[in-house]
Amino acid sequence: MNHKSLVIGCACSVAVLAVVAVCFSSRSRRIAVESDAEVVSVEQDAGTKAATKKAPARKPAHRTRNEEKKPTFQLSEADGLGLSESQRQLIEEIRKAIDADDIKKLIVFIRKLQASEEWPDGIPLSVRKAAIEALAWSGLEGLPSMVGFLADSDPDILETAIDAFDDGFQEANGDRELSSLLVTACQAVTDGEAIETFLMELDNMRNSVAIETVKQIAQTGSSAAQAALKEAIEDRFGEGVTVETLDQWYNDPSGENRDAPEDEDMYGPDTDDDDAPEVEEPEEDEPMATPEDSSQPVMTT
Repeated sequence: MNHKSLVIGCACSVAVLAVVAVCFSSRSRRIAVESDAEVVSVEQDAGTKAATKKAPARKPAHRTRNEEKKPTFQLSEADGLGLSESQRQLIEEIRKAIDADDIKKLIVFIRKLQASEEWPDGIPLSVRKAAIEALAWSGLEGLPSMVGFLADSDPDILETAIDAFDDGFQEANGDRELSSLLVTACQAVTDGEAIETFLMELDNMRNSVAIETVKQIAQTGSSAAQAALKEAIEDRFGEGVTVETLDQWYNDPSGENRDAPEDEDMYGPDTDDDDAPEVEEPEEDEPMATPEDSSQPVMTT
């Protein structure tokens, strides 16, 4: 009897120890999982704070022309009847430029078409649609000439021109190129909704470039652009800031509104290594220039 009791007692002890071991192991794993989760949470919080501090501007590559969508600029006989001889000649030159992939000549001849006395409503709609199709195909090079279509009476052409500028903003290589495109678009656009959308691109520029862009739009922008500028300035720089107080805002004594050293990497143009100029190795008796030998441009106010 004593022997059986001893055996049963030992078995119970082993069982109890096994249960304790399992519980301890489960607790250890739970603590480890919770600890890992806390680490991940901390890292995510840190990443979120870093991301919200300052998001880098988009810096996409330039658009390449799509050969599959190459325009033909072919018009019907009925469309041709309404053209003057000079207009026919211009259209023929545009066709030749497209066939030769000569973007510069294409843009020159479309600008001549836009400079004619009949432009825009005196030019047949089919011709204007063919012209804007050709400019859209030409990529960023032809975008400034899209300005001539931003006041077109045809809603389809106007929408195409607005979309082309919006795409161009996305493809701008750096905030300075973006600024140039935005100033150009604001000179002619009259659609209030479009201009409000365009001015949101100020968020994708460093402070100094955004300020200079606002100043140029205030001087050369259309009435619609200037009307929308006040709200856009406050959205970008803060409530109460105006065109007249932008320099004061930038030169705030705290220095927090000035461009940061890393802004050039964030907002400046991308450099394609394949297109970068070759750097010649210096002669032995010509020491390599040091960073102290170069000067950085600073914003003057």
